[in-house]
Amino acid sequence: MNYIYGVLYLVPNFLLPIVLYPYLARTIGSAGLGEVGTAVAIVMMFSSIAQAGLPVYGVKAISKLDISSSDYNKKRDKLLGELVSIQAIVLLVLLPIIYWFCFFTLNQSTERYHYLVIIYYASWVFNLEWIYRGLGKFKYLAFRMLLIRCAVLIPVVYFLIDNKNESWIYFSALTFVSILGAAITLRKYKKYLILSKKNIANAFKSHGKSLFWLGLSSAFGSCYVNLDIIVLNHIAGDASSGVYMLSKQLTGIYLAVFGALLTVFLSRSSKLNAKIDAKDVVISVISIWFMPYCFISLFADVILHLFGGDDFKGGGDILRIIFMQALVTSLAMCLGYLFLIGEQKERIHFKSTLLGCVISLVLFIILVPKYFAEGTAIALFFSELFVSLFLLYFCIGLKLFVKLSIWLISIAVSLGGMSSFILSYIDAVNFNLKDVAFSMPLFFIIQALVLYVVYIKIMKKYTKVGD
Repeated sequence: MNYIYGVLYLVPNFLLPIVLYPYLARTIGSAGLGEVGTAVAIVMMFSSIAQAGLPVYGVKAISKLDISSSDYNKKRDKLLGELVSIQAIVLLVLLPIIYWFCFFTLNQSTERYHYLVIIYYASWVFNLEWIYRGLGKFKYLAFRMLLIRCAVLIPVVYFLIDNKNESWIYFSALTFVSILGAAITLRKYKKYLILSKKNIANAFKSHGKSLFWLGLSSAFGSCYVNLDIIVLNHIAGDASSGVYMLSKQLTGIYLAVFGALLTVFLSRSSKLNAKIDAKDVVISVISIWFMPYCFISLFADVILHLFGGDDFKGGGDILRIIFMQALVTSLAMCLGYLFLIGEQKERIHFKSTLLGCVISLVLFIILVPKYFAEGTAIALFFSELFVSLFLLYFCIGLKLFVKLSIWLISIAVSLGGMSSFILSYIDAVNFNLKDVAFSMPLFFIIQALVLYVVYIKIMKKYTKVGD
């Protein structure tokens, strides 16, 4: 059931863009969407830094506790008291930094977002979702996310926003959703928020070293993943960043589905105490990605116009590049969080995120002023590609990967590049919504067959005799 609840938790991530953006993007326009996207990127960047690796470390630490032990409750309370205190201290330290960052980053038209960003940031961090995951409360987390986000955001967008000057209302609604989540969490777990000197000292002594590299990895990874919209907005303005943000949100639908499918696959193999062959993960990633990529590449302009309206015409190439980047992002997620961190190689993962951050910043400086949104997408694609290759090198050294996997990745990237060029040329035929509606079932059937074959082939390795 936890697999199902895990999928339900991700439902708002791909349901809300489908429900909200066709109206929201046409109402507030690409400029309004760019304003919101920039503010959200700042929140997500600093929130990930403030979480200091706790979403990974916290879940692992809680899961390691022996639930059958007589002193389980005592150990759990002590652990949560220390980790929540670390979370609070890091959050407070970053408050003046995020205020300063907003002051120099957000332009005059988005000045009203300054305090909303800070409130959104603090409340988002204190949603403390890693506690629910560590304690196995997936059902509670899934329904809380589904009910709160849908109940608040859908009425706000359709009943309160009706012109281009009201993008701040949508951001206020996002902030309110975050505040509700934090309020529910604090009401339930406020007893663990112990800010005494003794508890804080013990917390950093017990967990500081383990969290250090994970925290740095989270910080640099968050920077290069979220700085794209911030840099683009600063250089090209709200409209360009709005087109880019919509493309990124649509790609996020795929990444949410990918994450849910991959979680089920990995949980299954872990349950059977099987060592995962990284080649199988690479095959799974490619099989999940390739058909959606072909569909997106073929109908990119139609899809953007469907979700965004006239302001987003001509943005198809941006969506194609970002969806291409989704492949290497998926691989980087698998290589980093599943293999290297699983092998206690946090320092290598930190080096990879530092490399990605440096490369992306250099490419942003070179490409964004000249190519705007397309340049931003290309910069992030190559930074993610270098990170994946860097992680791949160390996975081979640890004998987690076989050499065939390099060829699989090379073939996938080459096929993606060629198909993007061919399909973008075909897209000049000017497809319409009827073509999309007619083609979607066909692509869905082919994708389902591919996934079924891959699942049957791979899962035989992780199924016990007689299971």
